Amino acid sequence: MKGVGLVSLVGSVAAHGQHHFTNLPATPTEKGLMVSTIGGSGDIAFGKTKPCRDDPSQFQDGPAATSKFAAPTRAQVVDGLPHLLDPMNGCIRTYSGGNWTAVTPCCTSDIGVGTHGAGPQDMYISDDYYYLLDSYNNQLKRSPRPFQEWTVLAGNTSKPFHGQTANGPALERALNNPHGMAVTTDGSGDIYISNTFSSCVMLLRNGDLTTVAGKCGFGGYANGDPADARFQHPHHINLDPRNESILYLSDAECWDDDNARDDEKGYYSCLKTNGGVCFSGIRKIELDRKTGLAVRVSLVAGQHTEGQDGKQSHECNGVKDGASSDAMFNFIHGTAFAPLSAAEKQRVQAGEQLGGSDTIYVCDEDGNRIRKINLQKNIVSTVAGNGKEGPRDGSAAKARFTYPGGLGLDLDGNIYVGDYESNRIRFIYHSTEAVV
Repeated sequence: MKGVGLVSLVGSVAAHGQHHFTNLPATPTEKGLMVSTIGGSGDIAFGKTKPCRDDPSQFQDGPAATSKFAAPTRAQVVDGLPHLLDPMNGCIRTYSGGNWTAVTPCCTSDIGVGTHGAGPQDMYISDDYYYLLDSYNNQLKRSPRPFQEWTVLAGNTSKPFHGQTANGPALERALNNPHGMAVTTDGSGDIYISNTFSSCVMLLRNGDLTTVAGKCGFGGYANGDPADARFQHPHHINLDPRNESILYLSDAECWDDDNARDDEKGYYSCLKTNGGVCFSGIRKIELDRKTGLAVRVSLVAGQHTEGQDGKQSHECNGVKDGASSDAMFNFIHGTAFAPLSAAEKQRVQAGEQLGGSDTIYVCDEDGNRIRKINLQKNIVSTVAGNGKEGPRDGSAAKARFTYPGGLGLDLDGNIYVGDYESNRIRFIYHSTEAVV
């Protein structure tokens, strides 16, 4: 993308011209940080959006100005090209030369999709495979890359009784609307799964599922020993690419999904497991990568509050920058790290330990902002977005997002954002042009 002119699709479809990218500045007020739209031309009324299997007009590949998405979320830059997850259309798409192209089949019957964002909730692309969390079929799937066909790695399509996913053979166990996965790159083949509606984290190793943090079917908020740790609604999980013994988890309050029924008997996991607790922020899970098991769970940033008189608290939610101990978030849906540079990859190949990343980037979905946490200084700051619903392009301080769900960075520090409820792909970059 470096040096390529982009097109704004909001308003009058006007060209911004030639951009020159450098690393992103620290705050949205620093001169030159801009937001543009590089995909999506459909309706921004999220409630009217349907999967393309039901309404073919909701999907369109081709030039950015006419492309269409349905609730885009996760993003990953692979071989220099951004890839976006298009959940309600059930596929992964990529952007090159000003055009969007599906790299896995869209609008097919083998991927669970529906309205209001229902569809695969996470993806990962390695050198050899596409990984997809077919969340509404309760399965993890994989295909060789380039795409051949999806093969199930975990999940039997059913939901567990009262959210209590059991350990054992992965193809025989019931996942519970998983929203996040983290694929290791150390050759072990290990995959961590955020079993969202069961409030636990599981490890897929050698064909078996094992709970490594939390207790499946028993939500709440607690840190410390992994077996005693409790999560509410764990969404995205990310292995630090510079230290894969650290797993970062975005945890969110359950009440948004209180009405999501787990089975035909009327069990509602959020209502039954949260106990009134509210937490919105990032947790850290330390891992023993030899065994794959978790060692400790701790708080990175965010607030938790307790309900009273049997009522659910909402007081953990907010937007506040500053020290991590004081910071507040408003439903984190996706996180990302800067990718390894060529020099870092060489160091890893030579057997060197990188020690860990300095920064994790955050999609503060209900806060309509892109934020970041400096993990060395324990400082939270806003990168882009003024908090109001969009979409609106322009300077990062004035730009608007509409419940952004996922993001990915390239080697130049540019950020690609799946702007979930506007059905658009947004691009945050540093430009030498005057900010208008």
